[in-house]
Amino acid sequence: MAEPHNPPQQSWLKRLYPHWAVQLFVAIMLLLIGFAAMLPSQLQSELAKVDLEQQFELLLQENARLTELLETSELALTLEQQSASATQQTMLAQRQQLDELQTELAFYRSIMAPETIVDGVVVHHFTLNAMSEPHRWRYELVLSQQQVRKRWAKGQVSLLLVGSLNGQTVTLGLSQLGATQDRQDYSFRYFKQFDGELLLPQGFIAERAIVRVRQQGGKKVSDNDFAISRDVDGIHLQALTPKSS
Repeated sequence: MAEPHNPPQQSWLKRLYPHWAVQLFVAIMLLLIGFAAMLPSQLQSELAKVDLEQQFELLLQENARLTELLETSELALTLEQQSASATQQTMLAQRQQLDELQTELAFYRSIMAPETIVDGVVVHHFTLNAMSEPHRWRYELVLSQQQVRKRWAKGQVSLLLVGSLNGQTVTLGLSQLGATQDRQDYSFRYFKQFDGELLLPQGFIAERAIVRVRQQGGKKVSDNDFAISRDVDGIHLQALTPKSS
């Protein structure tokens, strides 16, 4: 008796996926299509990255150029400011030197010109200058001897400030203005310089300054009167007629 014919056994893949080849082909095509669709986007991203890198490099170069330009401008400005400051200082020094030369020239003219010589000791130079501290002044005084034959001139000199204090007229000597004594001795042949600081009382308004020169022996006293005025430029003195006794 013949055995019954059994059909060949199908592979497990065919049993599970009857159309596996078609499905595999479709899957591969989908992958290829997806990759092809992603390729332009990746390429575009890469191109955008390269463009951004180039722009960043250009910005770095521009920033370096602007930084260099700024440093050059700051250096030029600093040099210009220093040059202007140096020029102002030079002009100020020259002006001060000119004033000093004019003062010295006037002094030597006075001692060398016989027609202008007056017997006795006179005030050749006198200034008052306000200091940075309130109510404090500095004075400079130069005495010269106006005689043809220069002998030793000896005596005493004092400085007085006349003004108003609390509505009253007062006269203050050096000892009342911060000095140790009212008079200073002098002894010279050609000229003698004095200087010092004055501390004015609170509320005192100076109106006049008197330089009193007393020759040795007290026989001759001369008062050199100066009117005092003040403005934004400082203290100004106007010499009045000297009085002798």
